[in-house]
Amino acid sequence: MWLRADLFQFKRWPAITLEQFMIDPELRATIRRLHFNQHLTVNAVSEVLAIHHDTVLRAIARNVEKAEVATLRELNLFEAKVIETLELYPKISATRIHSMLKEQGFKGGVRSVQRWLRGVRPRVKARIFTEVSVLPGEQAQVDWAHFGTLELGKAKRKLSAFVMVLSYSRAIFVRFTFDQTVETLLFCHSLAFEALGGVPRTILYDNMRTVVADRIGKEYRFQNDFINFCAHYPFEPKACMPYQPQSKGRVERAIRYLRENFFEGRMLIDLNRLNDEVREWCTNTATLRRWPEDKGFCVRDKFFEESSALRTQPNQEFPYKKTVTVKADAYGFVLFDRNRYSIPPSAMGRYLTLKVGPDEIDFYEESQHICTHLRCWDQGEKIDDPFHKRQREKSATPERLAPHAKALIEREPLVRPLLEMSLEHDQGHSASLVRWLEDTLAIHGAELMRAIVSDAVGQRSYSLQSLRHLLEQEMKRRPPEIDLVFPHNKEVRELSVRSHTLDIYDEL
Repeated sequence: MWLRADLFQFKRWPAITLEQFMIDPELRATIRRLHFNQHLTVNAVSEVLAIHHDTVLRAIARNVEKAEVATLRELNLFEAKVIETLELYPKISATRIHSMLKEQGFKGGVRSVQRWLRGVRPRVKARIFTEVSVLPGEQAQVDWAHFGTLELGKAKRKLSAFVMVLSYSRAIFVRFTFDQTVETLLFCHSLAFEALGGVPRTILYDNMRTVVADRIGKEYRFQNDFINFCAHYPFEPKACMPYQPQSKGRVERAIRYLRENFFEGRMLIDLNRLNDEVREWCTNTATLRRWPEDKGFCVRDKFFEESSALRTQPNQEFPYKKTVTVKADAYGFVLFDRNRYSIPPSAMGRYLTLKVGPDEIDFYEESQHICTHLRCWDQGEKIDDPFHKRQREKSATPERLAPHAKALIEREPLVRPLLEMSLEHDQGHSASLVRWLEDTLAIHGAELMRAIVSDAVGQRSYSLQSLRHLLEQEMKRRPPEIDLVFPHNKEVRELSVRSHTLDIYDEL
């Protein structure tokens, strides 16, 4: 990338002379005496004399001065080319220049190039910044801030803060979120406009991906969704130059103030509670601080003055929610973002459209709204609406069950509630449960099986282990029925058996 030469002030320093490039004779003698006579190491000599260890190595090496003189003369041959390169690329490194010189036949080392460049590299002109004054309602600044992670049950979510600052009054709006998507960004904008009482004429942004799509130098292009959002309110967006935080110093200072005055030492429990607390902080504590441009006023005084200059919000809300298409399962739930949300039974197994926002999710079936759930930021949770649950219980039919259960339900209708209960809790053992009920019916009869099923439904016990326990208890309560089969012999059939007294066993 070509840099503008007028941003830098080039000064041709005089070339380094041989005397400046060489080591002082007295210093060279001292270094050699310490090393060869007193047997100090190179690092020890460097530490004693407070010089660089390369200087020590050059002083104790043989014929080093002749080599340095030859290297310096060789570098002077490339001086014009190097200065031309430095004018185009003032920040180019000595390593890069060394590699370029080697391609042109230079045989010296990189350290000699580094030392030589100290005398020929131009000094960069110091940048001067001027404080920008804005009118009431003219500008706001927006940026994201990272605040670590927050544990929510089984999940860990990255915690971010959306910060908007009115440039004139320094009034702050803060909203903590778990993502930095474009939908969340637009939603936080709408909340900020509502909290601040209007829309500023321009808003300054960093080069965040949800705002700036492409950038080449000073030319940039905004994201399409963001452009539509700007046209809806309306306001003019502006993007500051990369790696220049001073361009949006008001929001940078506000983020620092937020960390030090609000966030540090605060117990993080719930996102909604955190947003309630920061909303109160923005309304009270943050507005009572002194106005930077005149300590005789506070931010609240200037915010009252600026609020009347803000533009009025449009009556219609901007559709900021993200659209996702998913398929509902056969159990009445939809999987989204590692959690399951219940739906009406009429939408089971169908493709649904989800409009996802930071706080809630709307469910649509063929553009018809069917339900709304609060968004869960945990993972592995099942969000079941009680109304949906009652609808599933009323609309449960044998068709929802596996085909092998239909025959059993036709023979014994009493088992239907038990199978539906197992299906409702997503046990996934309907086939095993049906086989066990069929075996129990064949071995122990319909009466015993009905008693077990009735107890299981009353206790809401639908697992095989619970049913086996109920069968064992029922068998203990009932005496065994033994069918006696007598032979056809008349003497055996007419045989009379007398009971004996049991007193004889006492004597034994």
